[in-house]
Amino acid sequence: MKNVPSLIRAKIYGSVLGKIIGVRAGNPLEFLKEGDHVLTSCELQRKYPHIKTYIDKYRNVYADDDTNGFVFFAKIFDNINTLSEVTPEAAAKIILNYAAENRGFFWWYESTESKAFYNLVNGVSPRISGDYDIIGRSADTVGGQIFYDAVGIILGGKPEEAARCARIIAGVMHNGEGAIGGSFISACISAAFNENNVENIVNTALSLIPSDSKYAEMVRNIMDFYHRVPNEWTACQHYIDKNYTGYNAWDFGAHIVMALLYGNGNFSYSMEICLKSGGDTDCNCGNLGAILGAMIGHKKISYKNWIKPMNDILYCSSAVPYENEVSITQLTAYMIKLFAKFNGYSIPNYIKTASELNKFSFAFRYSYQNFHVLMWRNDKQMDDWVNDNNMFVSDENVGAPSGSPYTLKIWADSVRKNDCIKIFRWFNIGNFDNTKYEPTSCTKIYPGQTIRVNVMTRYNTARMKARLSVYSQTEGKDRPCHEYVYLEQGKWNKLEFTIPSAGMYSFYDCVNIELIMSKDSYYSNGYDGIDLYIDTLKITGKPCYRVNPAYTGNITDNSGYYTIMKNFNVCYGEAYSGGYYKSSYMQFHSGYPNSRLEQDHWQEIAYNKNFALAFTGSYVDNCDIFCDMSVLPDGESYQDYGNNASLIVFGAIGAADYYAAGFYNGNIVILKSDAVGEFTVLASKRFEYDYTSRYRFKVSLSNGFIVFYVNYISPNNNTYELKTITYNTGKSGLKGCIGFAALGNGITVYEYGII
Repeated sequence: MKNVPSLIRAKIYGSVLGKIIGVRAGNPLEFLKEGDHVLTSCELQRKYPHIKTYIDKYRNVYADDDTNGFVFFAKIFDNINTLSEVTPEAAAKIILNYAAENRGFFWWYESTESKAFYNLVNGVSPRISGDYDIIGRSADTVGGQIFYDAVGIILGGKPEEAARCARIIAGVMHNGEGAIGGSFISACISAAFNENNVENIVNTALSLIPSDSKYAEMVRNIMDFYHRVPNEWTACQHYIDKNYTGYNAWDFGAHIVMALLYGNGNFSYSMEICLKSGGDTDCNCGNLGAILGAMIGHKKISYKNWIKPMNDILYCSSAVPYENEVSITQLTAYMIKLFAKFNGYSIPNYIKTASELNKFSFAFRYSYQNFHVLMWRNDKQMDDWVNDNNMFVSDENVGAPSGSPYTLKIWADSVRKNDCIKIFRWFNIGNFDNTKYEPTSCTKIYPGQTIRVNVMTRYNTARMKARLSVYSQTEGKDRPCHEYVYLEQGKWNKLEFTIPSAGMYSFYDCVNIELIMSKDSYYSNGYDGIDLYIDTLKITGKPCYRVNPAYTGNITDNSGYYTIMKNFNVCYGEAYSGGYYKSSYMQFHSGYPNSRLEQDHWQEIAYNKNFALAFTGSYVDNCDIFCDMSVLPDGESYQDYGNNASLIVFGAIGAADYYAAGFYNGNIVILKSDAVGEFTVLASKRFEYDYTSRYRFKVSLSNGFIVFYVNYISPNNNTYELKTITYNTGKSGLKGCIGFAALGNGITVYEYGII
């Protein structure tokens, strides 16, 4: 089986970059206001006469609903083997697993997506959840075309299939003109794998949507105008301002078609047109960028203006925090893997590795993987030392062990004896420039795990020693590390470090490759400096994870609307960390009586289903999970809250797909989720638990077996085993993240947990 051709890989890389660039560039101009007035296209053109790069200078690529959908709807194709399995049910599974109630993922305020979400949660069939009869004219809105670019990429070169599959998936939330828009955009992206002419791309996609649709009428009208007035896009914009002013898919589709035609394949000029046209600019520019990127590939997108500022990182806001921080490299490799799956190709091992979480491969031309480099001299950070030449992706033939043609190269001049150079990557740093879509993530570095990386120096004349270390900015300044090792010049050296599982620290935010010179360094050809090549960095192994609520940290959005916890994503209900009742705890609300939860214009899942759920942690398989908990806070009475369930969650791959064990209706139980807030009892044993006592839960997972232990914790903190229950899932493992859940009216207090 042949590997995916390099030209196709370049198109996939270009389309992924184009989508993210467009969303990020369009975000600050989306319905831009001065006072209460939304700026028109003419006003935007006067305000921004020349747009060649991002309007705002940013530090992190923040989450957006457009990129959330782009990332997670691609998973449909990972879960199936044939295109006949692309069904509304497959799309609904993604929505229910990765969208949390009323936060993140979608725009929630009276949106079509929120209506469809609540329909699905409440049992409406995904085959009708987005129909006119269910959601009215919302079925025509722009949301139908903004999430499904991945369909066109995965089915690149097959526009008929891309159009068909996109319409099925989009129809779950927008089964009217919205889904037709999604079909058109995906067909454009797919056709761009075969075409280098924008008119041909548009015509191909037009032929694959209903000719009597309003969307098709719009495309024909914009093309006709372009043929009459081919050299002045602002004239076409005036035409759009008079005829396409709603929030329907065809209204904003007009901006995309105009920018495609008048931009004529020039990425920056097309993006400038679309940005200045106003309206829903992040959606429009995201779709535009995906189409153009697929046509021209990554090499014709300006690195300086568009690619470099992103530093190869993307944040999302799904229900599963472990999946919310991805590199553009990882996302591109994942798309290439799915393209290969449905087009009869294989992929090189280094791309397969790059597609996996927690494996940071420098697989493509701009694969920086969000790494940074700094130098310290005499314990002082040398800020003036860092420049664009210190770190770059190299295509030198250095025989990288991964097989990748690229490595991350560090070149440093004016390096002196005992200077320390650190190449580092932060995780879950939480400094988002915009929290509109409430990005949540958790770190990917835990005690007990092993970090491995290959490094090589070629021309350095001074002996260089190196080590790996980790750092936690949340929990202290301790830097676990291994001993320095001297690098053999001209050979690949493996650095390996297993993070100690003992100690108080539950997670680490940063991984470092630290270098120290044994003497002043210079190149063997006389230039002052050192070089270092870095191949794939991997974080593997079973984590030892301690959930210490004292360090989770409350985060409230700007409106004070609800509280979440850093490192956790609260999918349903509410949760707090802190100390009203104990010195440290996590408190999960799942319903009345004390407060009304998650106010929403449609329904309240937390209240109606009496259900609270939160996730954290990495995807683990065979492991032990411990949790000390009490069913009620100190000083509260059972009569106030009723009979609620207190559960520890594991094997979780989404908000509707996980296992749980704990107390429920006077029993100890092992449960499997069937849907949001609904469960099947897999195993049960009668146990009259005391609402005023403290207990220790332990779940042991091994080769598909679940063993749940309940121990009593005495007032002097001695533990006594009380009950055990076992269930065989019949699976080889239960890989997933962990969390906590509560059912029934009330509160459950979790003191801490250890994996």
